[in-house]
Amino acid sequence: MKTVFKLTVLAALLCGCVAENPATKVLEEVETYIVERPYDALMVLQDLNPSMMEGKRVQAKYSLLISMAMESNALYPDNFSYLQPAMDFYLKKGNPDEKLRTFYLMGRICENTGDFQGAMESYVKGLAEVTGTKDAATAAKMHYAKGNMHRSLRQWDKHVLHMKEAAALFEECGDYTLCFDSWANVFSGYVAMESRDDAARVLENLQAMADSENPNELSLLYESKVAFAGEFVGEKALAELLQEYVEVVPHSYVGWLTVAEKRLEMKDLHGCRQALDSYCLYSMDRSMKYHHIASRLYEEYGDAEAAVEHYSMYVSASDSVGKALLLNDTKFIEERYALMREARVRKMTSLLAAGFIVLLAGVIAVIVYRLKVRLRENDSYRRQCQMLMQEKSTLAQTLEESLVLNGDMKGIVRERLALLNKFLAANITENWKADKSAQQQMDELLSNREEFMSSTIAAFEASHPAFIVYLKEHGLNEKELGYCCLYAIGLNGKEVGAFTKMSRHYIVNSEIRKKLGLTEQKTNLDKYIQQLLDSDSYSG
Repeated sequence: MKTVFKLTVLAALLCGCVAENPATKVLEEVETYIVERPYDALMVLQDLNPSMMEGKRVQAKYSLLISMAMESNALYPDNFSYLQPAMDFYLKKGNPDEKLRTFYLMGRICENTGDFQGAMESYVKGLAEVTGTKDAATAAKMHYAKGNMHRSLRQWDKHVLHMKEAAALFEECGDYTLCFDSWANVFSGYVAMESRDDAARVLENLQAMADSENPNELSLLYESKVAFAGEFVGEKALAELLQEYVEVVPHSYVGWLTVAEKRLEMKDLHGCRQALDSYCLYSMDRSMKYHHIASRLYEEYGDAEAAVEHYSMYVSASDSVGKALLLNDTKFIEERYALMREARVRKMTSLLAAGFIVLLAGVIAVIVYRLKVRLRENDSYRRQCQMLMQEKSTLAQTLEESLVLNGDMKGIVRERLALLNKFLAANITENWKADKSAQQQMDELLSNREEFMSSTIAAFEASHPAFIVYLKEHGLNEKELGYCCLYAIGLNGKEVGAFTKMSRHYIVNSEIRKKLGLTEQKTNLDKYIQQLLDSDSYSG
């Protein structure tokens, strides 16, 4: 007992130590502002002592948060050393948000190291396997990154699809700047597909969304206008738009490569050269697009040496062979995961089918067993017994709750319940002696037909008063009410005739049909009465 007490106290102390771990509190606090203030988050995380991170869960949280902070500050690591603890823990035990963030960061690291196949695989896995996430921001960034990869492969339909998803998710989490940027990418995809109507519709949307005080959005809007004019309008409108672009937007925000490309297409070599010079003034990057435009410009000038030099740089940057391989690899990755999902669906379908077969076999076995039992008894007696037992719960409830039943009616209901209880007890216990006694009482009750019909009417009047009122309102007399009650307990026309031993029972049936308005001979009276009772349509 003392040992158990010591262990309990020790466990409580350990839990208290973990709860009061300052590193855990710092990580929880950083998580609340890492999206809005990623630089502050990075500074705090870098100041934490790694020795304070005790336990795999705490280490995984630190690993994920510092990787997120580095990615948000454009400090992309060239290996998985920072993210590895999060990968080891969250991909197995993490919640949907933790898994999605881990997959996204894996993809970003792969992109940074040139492993585009690994990046695509991470994005595909994250979007295909993670369900139930509430992190709209990370899901948006994953769609955005995947859309950019499809753009580089000229897969414009997929580029547009993922950029639309990204735009909707960025809007959901309130990041309207990236939402605008995503729609600008959707627009460029439609232009590349030469879909004028779609591009025009998105351009109109961009004009409505653009913040005139935001130079980035203003520049993107003008780049979109320039692209639309160059593709679908005419050279005169394009020239005017280019002039307006460089006058309205601050020069450090102008997309000078776009201006240079359009000037070159218009054979304005001087304007193209000025735009390239402005690009070099405001940007340290010498992108693939820059070398491509410069190569074409020098070719127009007749400077073959400079043209070849820039063209060589363009080819080196584009790495067309590598991109072709990437195209095949990414197609393979997406097709593979589509096939995996189909295989999971087929497996689930097979399991459900097997379960249904087992269930069906069990149902058949039960039915066969019950049929064997029923074959030992008189079919007519069994059917009557079953129908009367269905009334047991209703009669019992009526007897217990009703305050309007007279003494005679209560006596009838009690007798019926006592008889039904004997049948039920005999069936449950398989006490055939008790069953025989109940059968004898049933035979005695049935021997006096008028008394049985009268008591049956009284029982239905107690358990289904609206049903009897409905029949009386249609002018049915006592004999006709008795016939309807016999139908209600499950007898058909032939059986009612045999029980009443009346050769005129067809005439009685005809009168009942006439009073109930059943003009079509195809409607069986017994089925109509039973359906009427089951549907409660008489109560309306």
